Amino acid sequence: MLDLATIREHPDQVKAAMVILGAPDAPIDRILALDVRRRALLTEVESLKAERNRVSKEIGKMKEHPERSAAQSKSLP
Repeated sequence: MLDLATIREHPDQVKAAMVILGAPDAPIDRILALDVRRRALLTEVESLKAERNRVSKEIGKMKEHPERSAAQSKSLP
């Protein structure tokens, strides 16, 4: 099994090796595209988690019930 970092850092060498091993149609470009998409999604998820945590802290600091209820309902999807 190939390490994703190796594919990411040396895609041309991996493609050449796959041809030698008899797998010229190995989806190296597709793997790289999916890796880029995965990394972007992870960044987005982390950003959303940070926003959720920030809103949760704000809600926790609120003392008035109507204001707190409005903030909670606003933060729900």
